[in-house]
Amino acid sequence: MPFGCLALREGRNYNSLSEIADKYEIGQVLRAKEFCELCLAKDRQTNKVFGCKKFIKKDGRKVRKAAKNEIMILKMINHPNILQLIDTFETKKEYFIIQELASGGDVFDWILDQGNYTERDASRVIKQVLEAVAYLHSLNIVHRNLKLENLMYYNHNNHSKVVLRDFYLSCFENGSITEPCGTPEYLAPEVVARHRYGRPVDCWAVGVIMYILLSGNPPYYDETEEENTDLHNRFIFCKIVAGEFEFDSPYWDDISPAAKALVCRLMEVDQMLRISAQDALCHECWRHSQALGWRIRKEAVILRIFSSASINNTMQMSSSPLSKKRRVSESETKTGSNCSSSSSVRTELPCTTSSTPANGMAKNGSETEIDEGLYSRQLYVLGHEAMKRMQNSNVLISGMRGLGVEIAKNVILAGVKTVTVHDSAAAEWRDLSSQFYLREEDLGKNRAETTQPRLAELNSYVSVSAYTGALTEEYLQQFQVVVLTNPSLEEQLKIAEVCHSKGIKLVIADTRGLFGQLFCDFGEEMIVLDPNGEQPLSAMISMITKDGAGVITCLDEARHGFESGDYVTFTEIQGMTELNNCEPVEIKVLGPYTFSICDTSSFSDYVRGGIVSQVKMPKKISFKSLSASLAEPELVLTDFAKFERPGQLHLGFQALHQYQKQHGRVPKPWSQACTGKFMPIMQWLYFDALECLSEEEGVMLSEEECAPRNCRYDGQIAVFGSKLQEKLSKQRYFLVIYCHSCLTIKWMYMDRRCVYYRKPLLESGTLGTKGNVQVVIPFLTESYSSSQDPPEKSIPICTLKNFPNAIEHTLQWARDEFEGLFKQPAENAMQYLTDPKFLERTLKLPGAQPLEVLEAVYKSLVTDCPRSWEDCVAWARNHWQCQYNNNIRQLLHNFPPEQLTSSGAPFWSGPKRCPHHLEFSTSNDLHVDYIMASANLLAKTYGVPGSRDRAALVKILDTVHVPQFTPRSGVTIHVSDQELQNANSSTDDGRLEELKSLLPKSDCLSKFKLTAIDFEKDDDTNFHMDFIVAASNLRAENYDIPPADRHKSKLIAGKIIPAIATTTAAVVGLVCLELFKIVQGHQKVESFKNGFMNLALPFFAFSEPIAAPKHKLLQRPNSWYTHRNLPLAFSDLFVVS
Repeated sequence: MPFGCLALREGRNYNSLSEIADKYEIGQVLRAKEFCELCLAKDRQTNKVFGCKKFIKKDGRKVRKAAKNEIMILKMINHPNILQLIDTFETKKEYFIIQELASGGDVFDWILDQGNYTERDASRVIKQVLEAVAYLHSLNIVHRNLKLENLMYYNHNNHSKVVLRDFYLSCFENGSITEPCGTPEYLAPEVVARHRYGRPVDCWAVGVIMYILLSGNPPYYDETEEENTDLHNRFIFCKIVAGEFEFDSPYWDDISPAAKALVCRLMEVDQMLRISAQDALCHECWRHSQALGWRIRKEAVILRIFSSASINNTMQMSSSPLSKKRRVSESETKTGSNCSSSSSVRTELPCTTSSTPANGMAKNGSETEIDEGLYSRQLYVLGHEAMKRMQNSNVLISGMRGLGVEIAKNVILAGVKTVTVHDSAAAEWRDLSSQFYLREEDLGKNRAETTQPRLAELNSYVSVSAYTGALTEEYLQQFQVVVLTNPSLEEQLKIAEVCHSKGIKLVIADTRGLFGQLFCDFGEEMIVLDPNGEQPLSAMISMITKDGAGVITCLDEARHGFESGDYVTFTEIQGMTELNNCEPVEIKVLGPYTFSICDTSSFSDYVRGGIVSQVKMPKKISFKSLSASLAEPELVLTDFAKFERPGQLHLGFQALHQYQKQHGRVPKPWSQACTGKFMPIMQWLYFDALECLSEEEGVMLSEEECAPRNCRYDGQIAVFGSKLQEKLSKQRYFLVIYCHSCLTIKWMYMDRRCVYYRKPLLESGTLGTKGNVQVVIPFLTESYSSSQDPPEKSIPICTLKNFPNAIEHTLQWARDEFEGLFKQPAENAMQYLTDPKFLERTLKLPGAQPLEVLEAVYKSLVTDCPRSWEDCVAWARNHWQCQYNNNIRQLLHNFPPEQLTSSGAPFWSGPKRCPHHLEFSTSNDLHVDYIMASANLLAKTYGVPGSRDRAALVKILDTVHVPQFTPRSGVTIHVSDQELQNANSSTDDGRLEELKSLLPKSDCLSKFKLTAIDFEKDDDTNFHMDFIVAASNLRAENYDIPPADRHKSKLIAGKIIPAIATTTAAVVGLVCLELFKIVQGHQKVESFKNGFMNLALPFFAFSEPIAAPKHKLLQRPNSWYTHRNLPLAFSDLFVVS
C-alpha cells in the first residue's frame, strides 16, 4: 500500500466537534493545499496559537490516506527542524492535525522579500535541512517531497531556524521503494527512470534546493518554455537522468569550490555513490561559506525557476512553489463533483524514451500513479503495463439506464483516466429496477447528470463527468473507447461508422428483459498482447538433441503444458549455449514431456540443465464495422443446448429496432477495448435466460400483471409479473462470503448443512478473469461435495529445506520461517507456562515432534530470550549467518558441486540447483533489511521496544560476535521426503529427557509473556512482508534464482486471489438469474444452468447441473436421493445404482 494504514482510533471512537471546540478555537481557513485546509487553532487554556490542518474525508480515499500517513509519521518524530505534532482528532467527517506554527513563511517567499541572498544564508538553510533529513533517515523514513515550498522559517527573525513540513508522502524504507512520486524538478534520476530507490532521493532534492539557493536558478529547466506539460517534463527528465547541469556564469562566479563540490556530491546520478545526509553535514564546505553572495533578480527567478511547473495542469505531480498566481487561479476550480487540482501528490512518470505520455491513475484526473493498495487484486490480473495503458483511456458511456450504469461502475472501479456518462433523457419509474444509483426523487431529472456525482464517489482517481448533448463526430474524437447502451439502430450505425474510421474502440450493449446483446468493433488492426491471460509456463530441461528439428525433453516431474504454436526461450543451458536468451522460438509439441524446435544440428553439444520459458507473443486481430457485421455476423456460442438461438436473437434485436422506429415505442410487455490485454469478443455475443420464466406449458402472463405500478421494480415486474415480485419481497436469504483460506473446506461444511436442512445452495466464485456458478437444488441436482477439485500441488519438504529451484519455493520457505520463528515457538512456550498438561500431550506426539517442540520451547524461554534491542539484533545477525552461510556450507560439504550420484550423473542437475553461501555486509540493503525486520519481530514477540533507526542498527551489528563455523562430517541431510519421514519416525530419548530437566518451571515464569505473531500481509509497517521479501530473496540469491519484488512476493506468500470487478459483476448476474428460478419453484433440472467463463479468452459455457444420484434399498421399492433422510432398519442394505 502506498500509504501506511494507521487505525487512528480502535473501534472507531470518533471525536465530536464540540470536543475539539472545547480545547481549541479553530479559526477561518487561511489557505487550501493539496489535501487539506490550513487554519489557526488557539489553545483555550494557554492562548497559544498553533497551525491546524483539516482533511475532509469526503474528498476521497487519497485524502484519508494522506491524513493517516502524516499522523503516523509525525507521531514518531521529534526534531527541532521539523514542525512538531501537538494534537490529533478524528471526527466522522474530518481529520484535524494540530502542529507548531511556523510564522516566518516559506523560504522561497522570504528570498523574494529580502531581495538578496548570500552563500552564508544558503548554508544556514541547507545545514538545518540536512540535520532534519539525517534524523529522518536514521529512523528509516524517506520524506520524498523535499522542495523550497516545504521549508519554512519558524518566525520572522532574520536568522530564524528552518523547519520541514508536509509528511503525507513520507514512507518507511522497508526494502526498496518503487512507486514514483514528488515534484518533477526535484525528482532524482532513479525515480525518473522508475528504478528502485530509497533515502538517497532526499539527498538529491537537498542538492537541487542548494543549487537554487546559491545561484537563483534551478539546475534543470526547459529553455524552450514548452507549453505542453508532458513534453516539458520529458525534456526535464531527460536532463535529470543524464545528470546534465552546469555552474553557469555569472551566477556561480562567487560561489566557493567547496559548495560546488557538495552540490555535485548531492546530485550524483548513481544513488549508490551519492553522499548521505549525515556525511554531507561533515563536508568541508561548512568551513568555507562566504559572505559574498548574489543579488536576486526577481524577474529572472520568476521566469526561470521552474517556469514550466506552472504552464499546465496535466502532469499533476506535487505542486511547485514558484508560480503561485497560476496555481491559485487554476487549482481551486471545481467542476461538478470533480476537483481538478494542479497540486496533486503522486504520479507515474512519463518514460524518458517513450513518446506516449503517462496520464493516469489520477485522483479525479490529476494524480498519475497506480495505488497498489487500492488496485492490488486487479494488478495481479492485468499487470502494471496493462494498468498503465488503461489509465490513459478516456471512456464515453452513452445511456444511463441499468446496463449503462453497471458498465460505468465497473469501468470506474477498473481505474481508467476519465469516464463521461451520456444521456439526454429523464429518469422514469422503469429505470429504477436496475439503475441502483437513481432514487424516487430523481424521477424527471436527467439520468446522466443525476448519476454522475454518485458514480464519482466510487473511485477518487477517476474523473467522472456528465454530458447531455449530441454525439457528434468532433465530440467523439476525444475518446479512446465508446460504449453505447440506449441508441436506436440508426444512431448505432452512424456512431459506429465514425468510430471505425477514426480508430475509436466501440462496444454496443443492449438488454431487453431476459435477452442480452453485445457487439465489439476494435478496429481493423488490434494488437492483443496476452491472448489467454494465463501466467507463462516454464519447465526444466533434461535433454536436447542435435537435429534438423531439435527435440527437447523436459524432466518428468510434471507435464510441460505447452501447445504447438507456442513460443519459448531458454536460459541456464550448459553446452548448447546458442539457445540461451535466444529470440522466441516456435515449438511443436510431440508429447507431454517433449517438443521440437528449430534446427539445432549446427549447435554445440548439449551438456545438462536449462530452463525453457513460454513467451507471450502479440496477436493481430481485425474487426468488421457494424454495418458489415450486421449482414455477416460472427456469433459467439455460449450454450450448446441453444445452438440456433444466437442467430435468432440477432434477427430479433433488429426486429425490435424496426418496431420501435415504426411505432415510436418498444412493444408492451407480454404483448402477443483499452489495455490490449486478453482477447476481445469476436464480434457478436447473444445471451438469453428464458429458463427464468414459468416452467408450466401454456402459462402466459397478462399485460395487466406486467403493467407498471409506478414503483422501483416496474422494470422487473414487466418481465416476471407482480406476483413474483411479491414473492421476492418475502424471501429470506443467507449470504455467505468466504475468504480464500480453507475455502473448499468451508464450502463443503456449508453444503452438508444445506443437504441436511434441504436448502438450495448457489455457489459462485471468481479467479481473475475466470468465474463460475453452481446450482444445488434439493432432490434435483447433485450436491456441491459430490464432485471434488483436484488436490493443490504441494512442494516436497526436502525441496523447501535444501533444493529450491523456483521463487515460489523460497517464498514458501520464508513463510514457514516466519511461522517457525515468531508464531509457533511463542504459542508452545505460553502453553507450557499456562497449561499443566501441555508437556504430557506433547510427549504423546508421533516421531520426532516431541523433541522439536521442546527444543523450540527451550530456545524461547532460555537460549534465545532477549533482554534488550541489542540482543534482538544479535539474534537476528546470528540467525542470518546460520541460514544463508553456515547451512549452505554444510550442504555443500555433504554434496560438493562435483558430486555424482550412484548412476554417475551429476548430483547438482535437473531440479537441484547448486547453491553458494552469502557473506554478510552492512552495505547490502537486503542484508540489513532482513536484520531490521527479524529483530523487530523478535522484539515484538518478547515485548522489547524495537527500533527503525537504520544507522544505529548498523553500529550494533558492528559489535555483534558471530562464531566461526566449520562444516562437520557425519551430519545427515535428507535428499527425499521418504528419507526425511524415515528419520522422523525415531527420536533421541536421551535428549528428550535432558530437555525436560533443563526447562524452567512454569511457576518461576508466571509473569513471563510471549506474543505469537499472526502473519498479516496488508500492513506495510509491521515488518511482516519485509521479513518475507528479504528472507525469500536472500535464499533465492543462495540458489541463483531470480528474485521477486514486493508486489509479486505479496501475491504468492499472501495467497492473494486476483480479482476484477467485471468478472465479479458477471457472476453476480448469473447467480441472480438462478435465484429467480428457485423463488418460482422450478423443478426441472434442465431449467437450471451451471456457468463457467473466462473473460480473457473469451469463453462462456453453460450446462445443466448433474442430476442428484439415486440410491436403492434392496428391501424397499422406492429409490431415494442424497437430500432425503430415511429411518432405517438393521436389515437395510445400501446399493449405489
